Amino acid sequence: MRKIVLVISLFGLVVLAGCRKDDIGDKVQELAPEIHQVISGYRVNESGYLAYTDQQAESHVVFGTQKKGQYLVVYLWSLLEGFDQAEGLEAVTGESVPLTMKLLNEGGDYQVAEVIYPVDGEGYGDSIEEMFPKEYYQQLMNESVEEHNERINKLSEENKVKIDFKDN
Repeated sequence: MRKIVLVISLFGLVVLAGCRKDDIGDKVQELAPEIHQVISGYRVNESGYLAYTDQQAESHVVFGTQKKGQYLVVYLWSLLEGFDQAEGLEAVTGESVPLTMKLLNEGGDYQVAEVIYPVDGEGYGDSIEEMFPKEYYQQLMNESVEEHNERINKLSEENKVKIDFKDN
């Protein structure tokens, strides 16, 4: 009888452990500074529509990361801004958007393998739900307008620190 109870208990633990495991990968707690640089560099270099501005800067907030196969998947909010020397530190254009970025470690260097953007318009919320794990999606959807604006203002201030018109 004890063996049956033990087997059933062990089976129950295995089932519970399986239910709690995140089915899209193992969470990664911290990102190295060079990974943040890869993200920002990619966003600035791949933003063709900002090329007409004198300088560009990107800052982001990472909601979380996961290891998924050979990829490090990063769930983030990115603020990309373009600045003109004539306007000083007031952005003249920009993009503020949630993203999912898949990074591939190639010989110790991370490369951006894929970037997933939300769709515009009516499908925006649904596409973010598909892009992000439930906890990050809910964090975004439960955020107040004030909290969202505070995040964007903080990112914009970080961008301004990155701009240096002395070289132009």
